Formats: sequence, C-alpha cells, structure tokens
Amino acid sequence: MSNHPYQRPRLDIFDGLRGHLLIGMLVAHLSFQENLGWLQNLHHNRLILLYDAEFFVLIAGLLVGYLWGNVYRTSQLRRKFVINRLFTIYRYYLLSAIPFFVVSLTEGTTLIKSMLGVLSMQIGGWYSDILPIYFVCFILIFPFATLQNLNRPALMFGVSGLVYLASQFTEFDGFFGSSSAFVVFDIAAWQFLFVCAILIGQRGLEFYEWIKKLDARVIGVVLMVLTVISIVLRQNNFYPNPLMLTEPLSGNAPRMGLHPLFLIRIVLISAGVSIILIRNDLWFRTIHKIMHWYFGLWIIKNVGKYSIQMFVFHVYIMALYKVVFVSADSSVKATFAVFWIVAFIAAPNLWVKSKQRKLDQNKAI
Repeated sequence: MSNHPYQRPRLDIFDGLRGHLLIGMLVAHLSFQENLGWLQNLHHNRLILLYDAEFFVLIAGLLVGYLWGNVYRTSQLRRKFVINRLFTIYRYYLLSAIPFFVVSLTEGTTLIKSMLGVLSMQIGGWYSDILPIYFVCFILIFPFATLQNLNRPALMFGVSGLVYLASQFTEFDGFFGSSSAFVVFDIAAWQFLFVCAILIGQRGLEFYEWIKKLDARVIGVVLMVLTVISIVLRQNNFYPNPLMLTEPLSGNAPRMGLHPLFLIRIVLISAGVSIILIRNDLWFRTIHKIMHWYFGLWIIKNVGKYSIQMFVFHVYIMALYKVVFVSADSSVKATFAVFWIVAFIAAPNLWVKSKQRKLDQNKAI
C-alpha cells in the first residue's frame, strides 16, 4: 500500500467485495427480465433481501473517507481528488449513455434534445444510474472537501442528515422526486449513506484496531444481536410511509427512498460482515476463512479492480438484452445470460493477463 498523496492506495479486500457486487449486479438485473427469474437463486438477495447498490454506495464512501483521513489530508489535495473523481465519473457516464442516445434518436427525438438529455443525465434507464448517483454525491460533498471553513465532519453530517430527513417527505424518485428519467433512486436520501460511510472511513483504521482488541465474548454478543435484529427486520415488510403513517410503503419504494428501516438493515449487515472479516474467533473461523478465500480470489478481485469500467460494460450488456433479446424465447435468453455473465467475469481477467504478458516480454528484452 502506497502513501504517496497522488497515488490511490489499493485495499485488496475492497476489490474482492466490489467484484462480487458487480457480478451480483449483472446477475440481478438479468434476473429481473422475463423468463430469467431463476438467476435470482444465484444472488445473495435470496439470503439477506438486499441487492448491490446498497453496498456499492457504502464502500465508495468508506474508500473516500479512508483517503481523506490517511492520504488526502489537506483541502488542496481533497479538492484535486474530488475534481478528478467528478471528471472520471462523468466521462464514464457519457460512455454508458451512448446506447440511450442512439435509442432516443431512433425514437424520433431531435439531435439537440437527445444531446441535452444525455449531458444533463435525463436520458437513460436499464439499470444505469449508479454513476449519476456517485456524481451527485461528489457534487454535494465538494464544498466540505475543498473549503477549509467547511471542512468539519459534524457540519457535513448535519447538512446531509437534514437533506435525508427532507427527502423522506417527498416522492421516492430521482432527487427530491425529480430526475426520474435517469435515476430512480432518491439521491437526496442515498447521499446520506455515502456521507455516513465517509465519516466512518476517516476513522477506519481506528475502528479496525478497536474491533481487533475487543474481547471474544463481546464480539459474540454483538454478532448475535446484529443477526437477531437483521432477521427481525428481514421479516418486517412494514415500512411506514412518512407522508401517511397508517399506510406502509409498497414494492421497491423503501429501497428507492432509503427508508430509515432499510438504512438500518444495510448498516447492521455491513457491520456484521466487517466483524467477521476482521476477527478470527473460533466459533465463526470457518466463515471468516471462506469469506477471505472468496473475496481474495484473483478472478473476483480483477472484476472489482476495474469497477467503473465493468459497470459500463454491464450497462451495455443490459442495453443489448433490451434491444436484441427482449423478444427472444426463453432458451435463447438463458443462453445469452449465461454467456454474458461468463464474459463479464472473464474480460478483466484476460485484460490483466494480457498486460502481465506484455510486461514480462518487455522485461525479457
């Protein structure tokens, strides 16, 4: 791990986690399509009733917080980091939006309107909205990262919390109920998870050491409590609607609006997984070893290493499905799905091997 201020340190476990989530995202989005529901059996949602964006946003915030706390520790460095991230996210967003731009033109929308729609993140769909979520989140944290007078964690948390609170009294789409043309997640709510993760990530090494030193009996009790509460919330389908408390939110609304109970579930499960990854206590040592083995697989880590590129690749796969295979029979759809899941996992690994082969050849010269 490097501490050079302009070189991002690499935490291998996060590559493995992101690789798993990216593969899961493709599997989940394919499984939502007609005649492909059987793919749900391959996804962790079957166990925890949570998908992938929940943990993507959390991990992104943790990494940003870690960098702020350990690498980019001045406003100048943080400003440079956030601006670079904004340009990178927007550049890959534009690449991911090409299919929507083409479809918009084929549907008769004028060139100017289609271009403006893409540039303003108002043309899209097909499970492509994680990059706009990231972009808006980085815009929201920009003042707190770059202005010395605002560089206060408590202030950022307070402002973010107020925005989150206000979001719960709006429709759960886009940003305060708008922008649903591209983003169906309520970013006004989801930015709160991102900001909370940043604040945790800034103290990440301290939390890590604290958890390592806790008594094994305390760890056991904590994990038991986390597990029981997670199971209870898993069975609880009642998410009170803040606008009408006597009526529960239905369908996917609790997730889209990051309902407080849904937020608690994300935090509890993430905390439990983190404890198991950090600790090696006797009674869950087997799970600890399996998780480290799986997230440490190079075939999984290479997918996570190129996370933003792989997300764009996933968007193109879903666009291809929507345009070419949506009317195909079930056997063709199943073949397509399996082929592209395999290709999705293979692509970054073949790229890494190709780079290594060229490097070895250059060394041999």
